[in-house]
Amino acid sequence: MNTQIAGTLPEPKLQSVKKKVHAPKAATTMPTAHEREVKVRKEKAKAKPKKPGEWLLNGWPIVVAVFVAGFAPEWHAMASALGMWVLRFTFPYTLLAIHREIGIDAQMAAILPNAAIYLQIPIDGVLMTINLARGKSLLSGIMQILVIHGLCAFVLWLLTYL
Repeated sequence: MNTQIAGTLPEPKLQSVKKKVHAPKAATTMPTAHEREVKVRKEKAKAKPKKPGEWLLNGWPIVVAVFVAGFAPEWHAMASALGMWVLRFTFPYTLLAIHREIGIDAQMAAILPNAAIYLQIPIDGVLMTINLARGKSLLSGIMQILVIHGLCAFVLWLLTYL
């Protein structure tokens, strides 16, 4: 008969449940003024330097708005032909300049609407550029301009009917 002795595996060692406690770290001291200054210099060195043409790249809404402002009188005529609510929403600054309830005298009320026709679109371009510079998305900037135009239309409705 062939007798074979069954081999046994060594029993696994029991792991302790206790957490290992590390020696406490040495208390840090307050940095000196020189150390703080060195840290600030290093952070400024890490900052990305601005390129000369970066403003033009970020300020494209202003450039587009100044170009598009040339078409504003035609758009104003089309909006006035479509109805008062369209005109209130698309060119609210022009209509706000007419209302004397805001505190504008008669001479300025004659001049400001014509200037507002040309200036409204560049003002919206400046607002869009500010939004993009803050890191907001293009959709967020468009929504902000739509909200501003809607609020102006609401103010015009209040001035007209109340």
